Amino acid sequence: MTSSRRKRRERALYELFGNIHHQGTVYSATGPAVPFLAELVRSEQTDHRVRVELTWLLQAIAGGTGSRELVGAARDAVGTELPSLAPLIGADSPELSLSVAALAARYPETAERVLPLVRDAHDDASSPAASRLLALVRILLGDRSGGLFEEVRTAPEEDADPDLLAEALPALERGETLEEAYSLLEDLTGAALRGWDEP
Repeated sequence: MTSSRRKRRERALYELFGNIHHQGTVYSATGPAVPFLAELVRSEQTDHRVRVELTWLLQAIAGGTGSRELVGAARDAVGTELPSLAPLIGADSPELSLSVAALAARYPETAERVLPLVRDAHDDASSPAASRLLALVRILLGDRSGGLFEEVRTAPEEDADPDLLAEALPALERGETLEEAYSLLEDLTGAALRGWDEP
């Protein structure tokens, strides 16, 4: 993961995704691996692309499936690292900032600490897609400020599945968070970061 050779880093990422979070499932090794992944994300010595992709992996781990005990341990492990990752929201790297914000959306219990960072990032969003993503993050963290739902509703079809919008947003307006809301979060994260790593 820290190799100076891109191909070696890519291979390591591929193996990691397949071994501690395979097709949505978490394993006994997943939770114990999280502190090491978070350390790589925090380190400015880690390749930028690796930092972003590891943040996506942490988000996937936080929403993983499997046995209740392993799912809980994995989610708790990510939650323990989140306070040290949260300052990356609003960082110089928009890709890393948006990825960490999307990760934080899975932890509404951290809203008091994280929401101010997300609001500032939202105010400074560099594109409509990034702004929509951060609006959804704010909603998932319990922010019901005016205009957030309407902003997310404006997502074009190429950025968000209309069926997800139709199911997730009314539930969120009622104070319910369906799994569709996290699928919508993934859609909007992908839209906000589309093409970020292309040469």
